[in-house]
This record gives sequence, structure tokens and C-alpha cells, in this order.
Amino acid sequence: MERNFTKDYIEISNEFRKSNASKESVEKLYDLLYDLQSSSRTKNEDLTLSNLYSLLGFHQSAYETFKSVADLTDRKNTSKLYVMEEKA
Repeated sequence: MERNFTKDYIEISNEFRKSNASKESVEKLYDLLYDLQSSSRTKNEDLTLSNLYSLLGFHQSAYETFKSVADLTDRKNTSKLYVMEEKA
């Protein structure tokens, strides 16, 4: 059975926010990051990786990852890409 990275990201990021970035939640985020980086990813998993980079403050990596999979015909994606570029 394949791992559902998106579901894991949602659960861990919620824990991270609720615990005010506790050490344990940060460790879980990094574990998820390393697992995602080492897997062969789908487009959806690349979006999750981009969100994970952004949450951890790696804005350049988040921007680069999102740029590679963003649908630029969608205004929301274009807007998000612009915000990410500004942060990067």
C-alpha cells in the first residue's frame, strides 16, 4: 500500500500549528520531507512537497517545486506562484 503523503502532511501540519512548532512536530515534518524527497512523486505529491517546504521556511525550494507543477492557466495558481516568488 502506498503512503498518502497529502493526508500525512495535513495531520502533521495541523499538529505543528496547534503545538506552536514543538520540537516533536518539527521532527515529524522533517521526516515527512525526507520521505517525500526520496520517493518518486506524482504531481499531487509535488504540490504537497511545495507546501511542506513553505511551512518549513524553505521558500526558494517551495517556489521551484510549485513552479514545475503549477497550472498557469488557473488564476489561483498564478497568484500563489507570484506570492511564492516574492517570498523566495
